Amino acid sequence: EFNFAMSGANAVSLPKLWVQVPTTHLQHCGGIFLLQKELANGKPLWKKKDGDVWIYANKIGHWCFGGVDAKAKAFDWNRCYLYQVQQDGLQLPSDPGSWHA
Repeated sequence: EFNFAMSGANAVSLPKLWVQVPTTHLQHCGGIFLLQKELANGKPLWKKKDGDVWIYANKIGHWCFGGVDAKAKAFDWNRCYLYQVQQDGLQLPSDPGSWHA
């Protein structure tokens, strides 16, 4: 379990999220993420500007970082690189909370 920095107030006012990941084996999850026009499970969806990593809410309410497998399954996918421990009630992935790899 760990916390990492993610800036962004809300999906409308900040269409970009900047993510810093503290562990080297998850560095592919860090960088700039751009808000997409589509939703994932009724929540905002961000895609990494220079990679195939998405930030999405899965169907059980966790915010996740997932790759092409998650995208191929229309984000109905619980296997991800990182997920936020708290579920439901968190409106955005930038809300304070702990993450698991």
